[in-house]
Amino acid sequence: MARLMVGRTPVFAGMAVVGGLALGWSGALAQSTTQPATPIRKADVTLTILEVRSLDAKTPADLFARVTIAGDTTLSRIAQKPNLRVTMPASEPIPVRIELFERRPPTYADQIDINQIVGKRDLDFVVDPATCTVTGFSQIYKCTDIVTRIGVDSKPGTISFRIDVVR
Repeated sequence: MARLMVGRTPVFAGMAVVGGLALGWSGALAQSTTQPATPIRKADVTLTILEVRSLDAKTPADLFARVTIAGDTTLSRIAQKPNLRVTMPASEPIPVRIELFERRPPTYADQIDINQIVGKRDLDFVVDPATCTVTGFSQIYKCTDIVTRIGVDSKPGTISFRIDVVR
């Protein structure tokens, strides 16, 4: 039977070799003195679309908004001052996507550009209910801030919305 040695120290089962040192393990589990983490309470995250507008004169005034929060999608017809609200319970950061369309059913050809990034028409961001922050833009927004975005590609539009978190 081969025997592993570290220097003059034999290494047995239950020992670990770290940096050339043989470390023994007594077999007793260490007791943790820290308290378990307090779970984050669920909160209601509400997205309120305050205003939408197409900047293309050929686009109708009433548009369709598709809002996806944490995988749940809502499609709704909206006017220029829609006050559309979508609420989702959450206890951890959740992804949000907002898309605007000229008509239903929505297709990419009918999509209104509300993103300042060339070649991307929709908005994708993350809401953290614990810190009440909205990330994924060139700046970090806090809850209740009004976020306004303006598209730069073909079929440009503008959108203003707010995120609220209620615990």
